[in-house]
Amino acid sequence: MNLKKHLAALSLSLVAAATAVGCSSNSEIPDASNQEQKQYRSVNTDEQVGEEGSNAAVTPAANGVPHAYGPIATVNGKDIPAEDFNTEIERLVASGQFPPQLLAHVAPQIVERLIDQELMDGAVTKANITVTDAEVDSKLDEIRQEISETAEEMGGPARSLEDMVEELGISQEELRDSIRQSIAIERLLIDNGLQVPDAQQVRAFYDANQEMFQVPEQIRARHILIRVEPDASEADWEAARVRAEEIRKEAAQPGADFVEIARTRSEGPSAPQGGELGMFPRGQMVPEFENVAFALNKDEVSEPVRTQFGWHIIQVTEKQPAGVLEFDEVQPRLERELRNQTIQQALQGYLENLRAESQIEMHEENIR
Repeated sequence: MNLKKHLAALSLSLVAAATAVGCSSNSEIPDASNQEQKQYRSVNTDEQVGEEGSNAAVTPAANGVPHAYGPIATVNGKDIPAEDFNTEIERLVASGQFPPQLLAHVAPQIVERLIDQELMDGAVTKANITVTDAEVDSKLDEIRQEISETAEEMGGPARSLEDMVEELGISQEELRDSIRQSIAIERLLIDNGLQVPDAQQVRAFYDANQEMFQVPEQIRARHILIRVEPDASEADWEAARVRAEEIRKEAAQPGADFVEIARTRSEGPSAPQGGELGMFPRGQMVPEFENVAFALNKDEVSEPVRTQFGWHIIQVTEKQPAGVLEFDEVQPRLERELRNQTIQQALQGYLENLRAESQIEMHEENIR
């Protein structure tokens, strides 16, 4: 488990938020629209290897996937084994995030992260910091709650922590280890002078950065799609419109359950979610859809609207005028983001000091 994943676990709520943002860009309704590098000396050469690495430092195998055949580095006399590097490479290959021919370029960065991991593991051990299972469980509950709140705020379908962990390519056991290490790292940083923002500082940040919390006019909408193929004839379009009109009449009846009708009658990917599209501002949907949606009153059901995908029956469930988000609306997430930012900045400084005090030998010749 590398330090990047420890930090990912520390702020999984931010991952959830970033993932949820994508829910407003929908295949049913398309969008309308230098830091200084650390330098280390190789134990066997005088060549310097930067944090981003050197292409010459890694000679990949014939299939383009680099592997280690011996220790990749020595940190304060302790070797980082080839297995750690190869495990990370295998994760990347399995995830499909990088074509094999690009893995040689990210290999030096993997080495640097593994060095950081070794340094932090040593620091935590030296400080004799222990984290209980109850603390890990509590943090996992916090993360689950944050994921749920984020999904609700963004209007997208709820996604479980387990699904997100699977996407990150780590096991439940690795997640717990990662959470445990994250808690230990945070405690270590606090013991070394880290001060996380308090409520007064969070409010001061909000007051001083009002432009960050401005939001345009937005609506929350759901829809029922009667799909029409791109090469369909006008007769096919008319037949689909007739079907859409029948469904519209049903959905517009007093007491009608639009969500259930969308689940059973819509032909779009959002049907399992009751046609839910979440909150979106102007400019994210095609004009034909957007113009009608923004003109609707709350809870009103539209006439069938034609787009390139077919006929849409739209219902707006929430209207939010342009303005500045109230502090109470953003406080929990802002507190988390400022806390995580402070921790990551402190961690970077702490690692720089550890590196300056440590003996680090690179063995890039063992990676090929």
